[in-house]
Amino acid sequence: MVTWVEDLKEKVDNFHTGLLELHKKYEPDSELFRSIAEGYMESVHELYRQDYLLAQTLDSSRLIARYSGTAELHPTFSLVSHVCKSLHGSIRAMAETIFQMRAESIERISWPEELRPNLSGIVLGDLAVGVRIGPRSEGQLDTTDMFSNELCLMTKDVERALDGVADISKHLTSDGLSQEFKDRFPDPARRDTIVSAASKLAPTGKRGIREVRFHKRGDTEPNPVPLNQASRATLNKELRRPNSTASEGEFSGVVRAIDLDARRCVIRHVDKWGSVRCAYNPSTLGVAQRDLLNSTVKVEGLYESAPGEDAPRLLYVNSLEVIAPAGRQDELEF
Repeated sequence: MVTWVEDLKEKVDNFHTGLLELHKKYEPDSELFRSIAEGYMESVHELYRQDYLLAQTLDSSRLIARYSGTAELHPTFSLVSHVCKSLHGSIRAMAETIFQMRAESIERISWPEELRPNLSGIVLGDLAVGVRIGPRSEGQLDTTDMFSNELCLMTKDVERALDGVADISKHLTSDGLSQEFKDRFPDPARRDTIVSAASKLAPTGKRGIREVRFHKRGDTEPNPVPLNQASRATLNKELRRPNSTASEGEFSGVVRAIDLDARRCVIRHVDKWGSVRCAYNPSTLGVAQRDLLNSTVKVEGLYESAPGEDAPRLLYVNSLEVIAPAGRQDELEF
């Protein structure tokens, strides 16, 4: 696979080849050659000033977010801080949900370093921010024990979800997500984490940001379809509606991984099913959102399963009852 840096080097080589041909053609007229060569060299300098840094960032990142506005975005500390915080929070929430829904047997461990989103580069102009998962390069995870192998699988899941965030803009219609995207991510819970992250990253129109384009690793598309305010509205509508094939159900489990902005949480230790992602309305809870964490609850509502499976994956909560607050978990048996 040709990298962005290699592609850029090829462009520079082409400039140099063209310059040599011009030198041969206009060698008798040094002044004319000099005036033509200045334009060539300015183009090469421009490649090194902006494109080379962007190409390096694209090659070292799993995801690049490129922000643009009605005018050139001035990279103030406040703007860069806002953008990085938004990226970190959205990707962290997505990764944590994937972690909580996969690592059913893992309890009371620190948040895995391998799943933390990390900054891999910033390019000025139309502000571009690169993100990678974990501090290590691919293939460097220790796979000598079961937990490390599980982390490898979860890291791949998170990276695949990031690819989904990068591609979601070209799968949006006025009615919502295309069937192609739903087929690509058939698990309703996994798809919901991607839509939620994309919704939070789509511009609100504030701070001069009007559009954001995403590049994923290995993508050669120079100008992807952007997310904008209209995209954000469509994504939010998608997050609020259950599938027409959703079934009614009631489940009990321990609340984990609350995303207060997305109004999502994961309940674990659900009898027979393991983990279920839940979408809720704070006004119907009867308890503060933050007080739910680590509580044992009973939830009722409409749930979606992956095609061909019975396991509940995404539940739209109609009612929630706290069976045991967080401080009384020692009294419970699973």
